[in-house]
Amino acid sequence: MTITIDYVLCYMKGFYHIFSKVKNISNMNLRNKQNILLALLFIFIGFTVLSDNSDSDNHQIDKNTITGLLKKTESIRISNNKLFLENLIKLNRLQKQNKLSAYQKCYFDYLQAYELGYKGNYDLAKQKLIHIFDDCQDNENKIRSKLLLANLQVISQDYEPAINNLDYTISNIGFVDDNLLKLHVYSVASTVYRLVDQNDLSLEFAELMISNNPTATYLCDGLVAKYRILLKSTELVQLENQVNNTINTCEQQGDFILSNFLRLEWLDKYLKSSTGDELKLKVLDQLKLAEVEINRAKYQNLISIKDSMYAKVYWALNDYPKAIDYAKRSLEGSKGIGSTKQKIVSLKILVDYFRMKNNPEMAIKYLIKKNESEKLQYDDQLAKTMAYQTVKHENLAKTHKINILNQKNVLLSLEKNISDKTAFIQKLTILLLMILTVFFVSWGIKHKKIQKMYKNLAERDYMTLIYNRKGLREYVGSILEKAEKNQTEIGFAIFDLDLFKNINDEFGHITGDWVIKTVIKACQIVGDKAILGRLGGEEFAILLPDTSLTETYDFCEKCRIKISQLHTIETGFDFSISASFGVTSTKISGYNYTNMLIHADEALYKAKNSGRNRTVSYQSNNA
Repeated sequence: MTITIDYVLCYMKGFYHIFSKVKNISNMNLRNKQNILLALLFIFIGFTVLSDNSDSDNHQIDKNTITGLLKKTESIRISNNKLFLENLIKLNRLQKQNKLSAYQKCYFDYLQAYELGYKGNYDLAKQKLIHIFDDCQDNENKIRSKLLLANLQVISQDYEPAINNLDYTISNIGFVDDNLLKLHVYSVASTVYRLVDQNDLSLEFAELMISNNPTATYLCDGLVAKYRILLKSTELVQLENQVNNTINTCEQQGDFILSNFLRLEWLDKYLKSSTGDELKLKVLDQLKLAEVEINRAKYQNLISIKDSMYAKVYWALNDYPKAIDYAKRSLEGSKGIGSTKQKIVSLKILVDYFRMKNNPEMAIKYLIKKNESEKLQYDDQLAKTMAYQTVKHENLAKTHKINILNQKNVLLSLEKNISDKTAFIQKLTILLLMILTVFFVSWGIKHKKIQKMYKNLAERDYMTLIYNRKGLREYVGSILEKAEKNQTEIGFAIFDLDLFKNINDEFGHITGDWVIKTVIKACQIVGDKAILGRLGGEEFAILLPDTSLTETYDFCEKCRIKISQLHTIETGFDFSISASFGVTSTKISGYNYTNMLIHADEALYKAKNSGRNRTVSYQSNNA
């Protein structure tokens, strides 16, 4: 029922009539007074009923309208957070009025969990999502809850559950008719696989997003995901137009967070290929143009990457005060995010700066932090790989278990149908058991070999096959423990290829890789007693068991001379190679790997500072 003009006019006339009587109410008898009071009460009740009916009509919202509001709210969760929050308030009001169906309530709970995660309340968001999955019956909301849970878990570096939850959504996507939800599955899959370094899978799901009639939001998402992967392995000139078009596509619909992630990665690769100041200044100009929207987004990880990029550009332009300022800003902004690439870049700039300023105390302070961050990042990358492999192995094990159960069922069926258990059947049963036994033993041996192979790969540098930083740390730890017990001396050195960046810039990375592999072979020829490890880039370590400081110095001198005599004609270019060595031993540094690393690095710094292509032994202050 609605309030019409006729009703309003009728009640207005009634009020006027009563009001004209009220003026002489003191002269009325008791009966007239009672009639007037009854009339007023009737009018009050009438208006109350009409008002209630009108309010009911105005708030009668169709269920389809509410579902549309839920979908709209989900679609703007990244691009328009203000409207997203306003819609949450509207939906909360409808929920309090019991307007939401069971499906819609689960959908609304999911959006609330997203808001908790956006604010950084990961634990509360995860709990809410687990309840949604357990309590809600429809497939769509179960998949939504698993998707967001996987996203939050991979951000929290809880990789194995993240991949398991993602596997659930991918396995159940066939039960979903909603194309937007399918696109959301592809989006989260691409993100999660990229964050666990499974780039081929990430690229596949990005292509699925692009090719499945995406909305403008998911088209931007898919294109950004695609080119963030391709930038890792493709030449700049081949991607320039596609990257610029993607950035424009995203910015036209207001998605500056995704566009600027891609822009910063593009500028980083562009800076690495830039040799002249003019190109570096061009990178700086582009960075300044992007800064307004980056700061406005208030997305801390993006701001930290931007500050790190500023530090790199200013360092390349020899503007050291600004480089240091931005490096420190990036470090401050990286707090709580974990060991990130931008954090390591900023620490390296600080180490190089204080070395240049002849301030070894500060250089060593930041070097220790840099080494710790690199180790954390390496451990994180290993955790990603192991989580992915574990999930896949578990899935294989489940499949294998099902096959074994099927085999057992076949055997039981045979036993039931065969009444006459002859000697032939007994022999057949024994043969089958032997086959199963051989199969399990073979599988166990193969599994052990695979695990051993994974461990070996995790501890070796893929290019040179010598120990990587993690493998060297573990090996040195066991060697030092034995040496300390037997009181034998161990020699240790760090060497760095001189002006290696110039070789990469002038002759290309393929030539640079040839130099690294050839240098390692040269050092291995000098003596098979040495254990070599790659600390990163063009920096290497040498460990010499049962070797004094003097003997270690002599060995490094032989390596240095051998390196300086290398011929580069094989590469098609003619250039010289040299290296600088810093030497120490347990007699000076003690049986402590960190001390040996710091002392050898300080000696290496002195070798570099005094002209390069030389070997310097560490001299303790007490020597």
